[in-house]
Formats: sequence, structure tokens, C-alpha cells
Amino acid sequence: MPRFSTICLNDSELEFTNKILSSDALAAQIITRIKRKIPTSVIRMADGERAFIAHSKGDEPESFMLDPNWLKRYGVIGADMKAVGRDLVEAGNTADYLACTISGLAWPNFDVYKHFPERQRFIDQFFPYFWEAKNRTGCILRAADVLVLHREHAKFVPMLSKKYGATITGLGLDSWKDHEKLIDRVKSSNAGTVLVSGGPSGKLFCVKLARETGKVVLDIGEAIGRAWVAGTDDTRGKPVK
Repeated sequence: MPRFSTICLNDSELEFTNKILSSDALAAQIITRIKRKIPTSVIRMADGERAFIAHSKGDEPESFMLDPNWLKRYGVIGADMKAVGRDLVEAGNTADYLACTISGLAWPNFDVYKHFPERQRFIDQFFPYFWEAKNRTGCILRAADVLVLHREHAKFVPMLSKKYGATITGLGLDSWKDHEKLIDRVKSSNAGTVLVSGGPSGKLFCVKLARETGKVVLDIGEAIGRAWVAGTDDTRGKPVK
């Protein structure tokens, strides 16, 4: 992994860092939007999304995109890989907030932001971890009832509810095939905030979900388990370093 100390930003990269909203500013805006019931989509993109976008533009697929275990874990088995990449571009251009990791400035595999030159604002991809470190997570989860869309919602919902003292329910989201049937169920939910773990194919789903249900939809992904549930890894139960 390239060392962060080697970074020397060019003009384009410097402009990108000037467009990044802090995690606290984002938290304040999200809480306000939840309380005012403003439909909002927040999505995150990193190395996996970059690979799908690059593939949709002509690059060969990365090795992990051919790994059935990876595809199952991230809910894209049977999906059209190039269509997922095109959907990611649409999602990145239309979401209310787009999070890209600043690691892309030194590590090409994470260089996602360059695919969205028209965006005037970004947030850091690690905002869920920053929120947890600064005790913002509970404030956000208690601002309104919460609905979790996650493959392991039955495991995480009671843990989140207990830890943060929030009213939380859940529905299963295993892959892109679940998207359509979830929209009406989310719309009828009393929740004002929706936490989603949907992998690369779930980004545009988050944007559509916010628009069609009128809720604040946060693409939290694996951070639910890795950062928000007692600081443990969601698949192995070991402390995260």
C-alpha cells in the first residue's frame, strides 16, 4: 500500500480535497434532513465500485469480479457486470451525497472520484467510522425510527437497538434481485432512516429508494458490523484493529 506521506497533490487532486465535507458537517446535515423528512441518498464507493465502473468503460474485469464467493458476498451473482458499472456512474452523479475514499489519491485501485468530474461536493468514504469515533452514530439513529436492509439484519438489529437506544427494525437484502420487492415494504415502514448494505449493485437502489419512499437512505455497508456493532467484525466476531 502506498504511504500517505508520499502524497504531493496536483491541482486536480487539491481541488478534490477542497470539495470534501467533514464527517461532523455531514452528521449535522443528515440529522437535520431526518428531522425535516427530506428524502436523501448517501452512497459510498471504493475499490470494488471503481473496478465495475472501469469495466463498463472497456477495462477487463478485476480478478475478484470473477470470484463466486466475492460476488455472493457483495450481492452481484448473476448481475450484468457492465450494467452494474453504468448504474454506479448514474448513482454517483445523482445521489445527494457521494463518498469516495481519499486513499485514491495515493492508491489507484481506490481512485473513484475522477469518474464524477461534475460533482461539486464529496464526503469521505469512512464517515461511518468517524461518526462512531466521535459518538455521532447514536444521535443519528435516534433522530427517527430506523430500518436496516441487510443480509444479517436479524443478528444486527437487536445489537444496534441495545447499544444506541434506538427504535430499529430490519428486512433481508441479499442481492440485487431483492430490490424491487423491497421498495413497497420500505415505503410502508414507519422508519424515517434506512440503513443499507447492498454492495455495488445497491448504490443506485439507494438513490431510487430515497426518491420513491421519501426517506433518508444511508449506504452503510459492512460498517454496520465492523464499526457500529460493538466494534467487532461482522463475519468473524473478532475485534477490528
